[in-house]
Amino acid sequence: STLFPYTTLFRSHYRYEFVRQKNKEQKRAIGRYATKLIDGNDFIFMDCGTTTAYMANAISTAIREHRLSNSLHVVTNSLINLEILNSCCNVTLVGGKLFEERKSTADVLAINFLSQFHFSKAFLGADGMSFEHGFSTDNIYTCQLSRTAMLLSQKSYVLLDSSKIDQPSYVNYGGLDEVTGDRKSTRLNS
Repeated sequence: STLFPYTTLFRSHYRYEFVRQKNKEQKRAIGRYATKLIDGNDFIFMDCGTTTAYMANAISTAIREHRLSNSLHVVTNSLINLEILNSCCNVTLVGGKLFEERKSTADVLAINFLSQFHFSKAFLGADGMSFEHGFSTDNIYTCQLSRTAMLLSQKSYVLLDSSKIDQPSYVNYGGLDEVTGDRKSTRLNS
């Protein structure tokens, strides 16, 4: 087993601006597919990440085109998702420490805040995934927030592109068997 310095778990190596450029078409297709899993009256959690941002764009489009109701309520820790969705549906931003490199918030206060809710669905991001250990991230607070949202949701989905498969990050937040939503290959048809 590998040991990581304690401070590594609080400092992210993730850089939103860099990661958002990778696998754009795949992320866009994943975002469109995930949007089809939403009912207009859902109360959902949307994690931070580039793939969930593509989902936020797809939700915004679906609402503008009247394919999805604007009564949707989204709780998110992503500043990007807030910016995209705030003008078209109900959005609650989870507070906490700002992680500028992730464009998100997370910490113990954020986890306590999130613990009050019961979501119909959670759409989670991941920095990595392994078949042995499941889904992971490089930030312990983001990890704990994702796990909390997953446990508080009737259904949970992890949105990740193929570059993250069998590429675990530092901190695991859930096994493959803990995700309750449908499993779908990253080879999605639009």
